[in-house]
Amino acid sequence: MATNRAEVQPTYWDSNKKIYRYETQFALLVCLLAFSTAKAQQKELNILSYNVHNCIGMDDKRDYQRIADVILQASPDVVALLELDSVIQRNGGVFALEKLRECTGMHGIYASAIPYQGGSYGIGLLSKEAPLNHKIVPMPGREEKRTMIIAEFKGYVFCATHQSLTPEDQLLSIPILREALKGIRKPVFIAGDMNPCRQKSLSKSWPKTL
Repeated sequence: MATNRAEVQPTYWDSNKKIYRYETQFALLVCLLAFSTAKAQQKELNILSYNVHNCIGMDDKRDYQRIADVILQASPDVVALLELDSVIQRNGGVFALEKLRECTGMHGIYASAIPYQGGSYGIGLLSKEAPLNHKIVPMPGREEKRTMIIAEFKGYVFCATHQSLTPEDQLLSIPILREALKGIRKPVFIAGDMNPCRQKSLSKSWPKTL
């Protein structure tokens, strides 16, 4: 089964604060399953994976419009959003995914990973095209619960995820993903933070397993 890896912009990392610069894309892994080209219905797809770090920038300020501007500048067809707060105390009760959806004019899906401060913390998906349908699939995570959004579009299926830090959990995710994608006959793209490590992990095993 063929896989393609998309080129990504350089990612800048502040080792002291351990947060990503708001103006850059986060590490992107895209796997194309069942097809050998990175095109859906003869149309090239622009995919973005973005760890928004609760929408807080390097200046320690939470700014939804600034995050939205980064997305709009990249002009992706579909975006995997990581580290999203949803109606919790630390972000003043704001539904971050809805705020970004409004600022970008895109369609949005939110998936809660863990309950937190009266709301939840999780991942999201933004897309120019309205999904035909979607489902949220819980994923293993012993340090914290993980999740995946699987959204079907007219010409492809897109999965957004933030995987566990634990290699064992990453490997346990493979049969779950295979079952969730069973019967799909469209190109499948997977993007997000795979949390790769030196040991055998999800990012190394998927191309051989799926």
